[in-house]
Amino acid sequence: MKIQFESSTACNAKCTFCPRYDMTRPRGEMSDELFYKIIKEGKEIKDSVFIPFLNGEPFVFPRIWKWLDYMKSQDVNVHIFTNAEFIDVDRVIQYPNISLFCCSVNAATKETYDKITRGAHYETVKANVEDLIKKSKLAFSHVVVSMVVVDENQHEVKQFRKLWGKNARLSEFKNWGGARHCDIEKSGVRKSCRALLHAMTILWDGRVVPCCMDYDGKLILGDVNKQTLTEIWNQSKWLRRKNRALDFSMIPCRECNRNI
Repeated sequence: MKIQFESSTACNAKCTFCPRYDMTRPRGEMSDELFYKIIKEGKEIKDSVFIPFLNGEPFVFPRIWKWLDYMKSQDVNVHIFTNAEFIDVDRVIQYPNISLFCCSVNAATKETYDKITRGAHYETVKANVEDLIKKSKLAFSHVVVSMVVVDENQHEVKQFRKLWGKNARLSEFKNWGGARHCDIEKSGVRKSCRALLHAMTILWDGRVVPCCMDYDGKLILGDVNKQTLTEIWNQSKWLRRKNRALDFSMIPCRECNRNI
């Protein structure tokens, strides 16, 4: 199971498709106490993967290296998602327990990047990712360079694939439970959502939401401060039953396009 937790709501960038700046819930950083509890309990869950990222940039979080050191000491599987501006490549390759390192670039040129990812710097990001790909062969298993395809960058898809080769990954635009619109809207029949079946998403204050699309914490499933991860997972079976029955009447699932 993927255990995604919000180390912090802080981010250096303001991507046009991200709803982080629309959040009405309180912003903050997860405590060390809560983090240690999540790792301890999550380790007991079969095939657990820890993702210290949700609605913020992990490498602007001041305790990220302390947390990475701890997860390395516990030998837990870690996935990293970052905009790659502040990664210390020589340092991060010292963590062999990172099995996936995903860098969000979202464009093939500086001009398009600046339109989409405001606040970050394309030249720095590109250099960091190139260095990471080169050096990661000595460390963890897989580096992904991702592009969320939206109307502003769809003309650069072929160029992006050519630039990053086998490391390139295109992601479909997701509307964050109806909070964002894109001209490239998906159409089709809704199906069971895998995110609800195989993942747990924890906000910085310990509250648990259905998935990362619930960026504003509209549907709270439990609280890690008061309950164990297993207790929260078991008491939210009703949501997974609805999901399997293709009942998406609850907010934020009602208008979400993730599972189309």
